[in-house]
Amino acid sequence: KVIGCVRRIYKFSAMCDFQQLPVFHNTKTDRVECLYDEIVPDVMSTANPLELSDVPFFLPPACFSRSETVNSNMLRQKKPTDSDATQGRKQRPLKQKYGIYHPFTLADPIPTESNKMYQEMLATRMIPKKCIEDIKAAFDARPIWTKNALRSINRFNMTNETISTILPSVGFYYVNGPWRGTWVRYGYDPRKHFEARMYQLLDFRVRSIDALHESIGVKRRVTGKRNYRIGGTTKTATNKDGPRPSYSIFAEDTIPQHRIIFYQYCDIHLKKIKEMLNKVPSPMSGTVCDERNGWLPNRFDDQCRNILMEVVLNNIRNLRKSNPEEYEEMESGSAEETEGMLEDEFDEDDEEPVSDEGSVSGDELM
Repeated sequence: KVIGCVRRIYKFSAMCDFQQLPVFHNTKTDRVECLYDEIVPDVMSTANPLELSDVPFFLPPACFSRSETVNSNMLRQKKPTDSDATQGRKQRPLKQKYGIYHPFTLADPIPTESNKMYQEMLATRMIPKKCIEDIKAAFDARPIWTKNALRSINRFNMTNETISTILPSVGFYYVNGPWRGTWVRYGYDPRKHFEARMYQLLDFRVRSIDALHESIGVKRRVTGKRNYRIGGTTKTATNKDGPRPSYSIFAEDTIPQHRIIFYQYCDIHLKKIKEMLNKVPSPMSGTVCDERNGWLPNRFDDQCRNILMEVVLNNIRNLRKSNPEEYEEMESGSAEETEGMLEDEFDEDDEEPVSDEGSVSGDELM
């Protein structure tokens, strides 16, 4: 039946709080009365209000609101967090490595062969036999290599990923010590061979000189070394203008391509440094190399850095005077290279040493 006519309508655009009033139909007065004041006492009382017999029972359904006061909560959506954003992102699975990463100590024996798990993994890879033989031949001629020197000096016709896969089959990796960041041929102990001083690592950093920093890029480009991750790129990159210079070798006319670069002493082709290496006195029989400096005297690396820095400054001065156009091209190319860098210079496949040496200020260029 028709109860009445609604003359006013309220519409809400959002969710609102509501209250379920305890109403009761009074048979005597035939009116609907609110029992809120009778159920909830106005004053503090020690008497139990449930013991009063003249208060009618009122049990609202459980699905109704149990709150009789208005809430002041502002309902809004939950802000997304960093963890929520990464849940839907496809994460790259970690690569399983089976190489031997050996810490440098004076007492522990060196590895003599690769582990069985790596040999089983290598058997499943479709790697040409000639690639493995080429890298083994390089380690037979020279027992200690950095990965960059091995790739740039020998100019193998293979991808960066292939070299990373083959390296643990011919040598182990030193994670610290004088030969940190190098791959050492299995069975060769640089702690017992005085000639191993030639293969120790020198970290060279271009000092904080404004004019010099404008000419040399911050880091090496990572475009070429990441090409193997793009589908279908299995061929090695070639240079149409001829063979590229080896950035792992420092010669008399070298200007480093990066402000932080690592050299092995045998790859520094400077007459003065070679004379210093040859003048290092041979140790007595039974002498053990130093845990920090190897077979070289203390602060030998600092003297070499000063010599390299002097050569770099002279080469930049000569280039600026003799060929200003080439110098300007080098500056512009360095700026473009710096803008295109990724923050992480090395990925997890390129094990590069991290130096604890701080940058040192030098003389002014001009």
